[in-house]
Amino acid sequence: MSLYKRMEHDLLGSQRMGQVVDSLSDDVDLLLIDGPPITESTDADFLAEHVDAVVLVVSSQSSSRFELKRIVDRVRDCDVQFLGIILNDVDS
Repeated sequence: MSLYKRMEHDLLGSQRMGQVVDSLSDDVDLLLIDGPPITESTDADFLAEHVDAVVLVVSSQSSSRFELKRIVDRVRDCDVQFLGIILNDVDS
């Protein structure tokens, strides 16, 4: 694991990060967090514990249906409201 990935994990998985997210959520109507790719990190699971809902942003060029189903199932296992999927990188 690279130093950057270790630092990212240490930050996102820290108790302090949870406190920051919880505190910010108390002060605003809507807090959007752009998290790491769920396929490359367990930090998305941690973030899901501190949010009310999740929206997935998925690349049409690099995500298979099988992988997408697995990711959606993983989000649903986190006991968080799943709002849906934004599909990007779509050829017109």
